[in-house]
Amino acid sequence: MAISPTFLRHPLVMFALGAATGVLAYKYRKEIAGAVSRASDAGRDFMLHQKESLNDLLEEAREAEATGNTAATPRHDS
Repeated sequence: MAISPTFLRHPLVMFALGAATGVLAYKYRKEIAGAVSRASDAGRDFMLHQKESLNDLLEEAREAEATGNTAATPRHDS
């Protein structure tokens, strides 16, 4: 038996789904907050690591340029 789209748009069904979502969000609020915090921390760590990698790459390029070693610097042929 299939649920008709008209039934899903009924105001009482929409209200019940919203209430159920609110109850579940309230019940698991600590777990949700913890997951968001962990994801935020992981994103921040990833960005810091990428920034360090970029700084290391730029430093190597500057050192290669200072020593006159053009083989270490990438060429962009157009």
